[in-house]
Amino acid sequence: MIQKSTIDNTNIYFQANNDLPMIDIALNFRAGSAFDGNINGLSDLAVGLFATKTKVSSEQELINKITDIGASIHAETTKEYFSVKIRVLSDDTVITKLLEILKEIFTQADFDKKILAREKSQTTTHISYLYNQPNYLASLEFSKNLFANNPYSQPTIGHIDTIKNITVKDIEDFYARLICASNANICIIGDIDNFNAEKIANTIIQSLPKGEKNLQTFKQTKNPNHIIKKPYKSKQTSILMGHQLFLDIESPLYFPLKLGNEILGGGGLNSLLFNKVREELGLVYNIGSSINLNPEYGSFVISAQTSNPNLALETINDIYKNFITTEINDKTLANTKKHIEGTHLLGSVRNSSKLSMMSSIANKDLSLDFFDTYSEKTNKVTAKQIKDAFEAIQHNELITVLVGDV
Repeated sequence: MIQKSTIDNTNIYFQANNDLPMIDIALNFRAGSAFDGNINGLSDLAVGLFATKTKVSSEQELINKITDIGASIHAETTKEYFSVKIRVLSDDTVITKLLEILKEIFTQADFDKKILAREKSQTTTHISYLYNQPNYLASLEFSKNLFANNPYSQPTIGHIDTIKNITVKDIEDFYARLICASNANICIIGDIDNFNAEKIANTIIQSLPKGEKNLQTFKQTKNPNHIIKKPYKSKQTSILMGHQLFLDIESPLYFPLKLGNEILGGGGLNSLLFNKVREELGLVYNIGSSINLNPEYGSFVISAQTSNPNLALETINDIYKNFITTEINDKTLANTKKHIEGTHLLGSVRNSSKLSMMSSIANKDLSLDFFDTYSEKTNKVTAKQIKDAFEAIQHNELITVLVGDV
């Protein structure tokens, strides 16, 4: 069971797991790309400069310090969160050295111009590559229209023009403003007790500037129903169709929608879309659907890659219309529930998966037993509830994007 405590207004989440002599830690700062302002890609570039150099250690010396204790420290960013993931042996001496390294990283950071130039070059090269991928171009256009007038419409990695203009001062300002104790939560799982987990968390908190909590919020606005076609020379046309979800993750529609999506397109080889559009008709290279609910944004999306876009889109629409007007049969419902339960149980074995679940609880302010009761709540969902849930979201306007031979 996850335990929660608070140190100086920073929430701490902890769960013991003594299967391996390891500890996994996540520091989650509400500092993702949605808060980049006019410098799109800033948080993602800041990830690239995390733990690269300090005022007392060169880049190689810092790498050596981390590898010498067998630890792993890396950062990553999403639309909403900048997260530092740490894995280390549950040995007192090693943990002490780890905390000294983290203190050095947070209090003595030195953002080097040469390292920044290297990271900017790598990022712009990757963006150039992505701009030659029709599926990425489709995702850009889709997000731009789905979340119009909202920073969630912008790519986390940024744009070439914005990346080129980022300076060391921009990176320093980002860390000074958002990477602080008041804007963080700390998740710890592994071979350690609650008392020592809180000691670790407290030491990390003392190494961070206190700062201020990021209270910035964004509002989703409804968009008109429309189809966007972008010609692009490619053998495969990328299709994205879907709409916003104006729902909270605690909504009673959440579990019916998640279970229904698994049946429709989220279940991979077992989904309705895959079996009909790819296996039976051979119309697509790849197809699936997803439902995402976050505190600031939500979406339902069907994605596909095809060489026959008109017929594929017509078939997808027919399958989806039939899905939302027909109750799922008992056998399909039972099999999908078993699949979800098995997948959930397998995922719950690994520390990394447990840490990800704990971070979701912390970042989305969910109940501490949210994932403990996940299978139970899924198994209670009826076919009628799935049908009713998908009918309830049909008032949201559908946006369809095609990039390729259109």
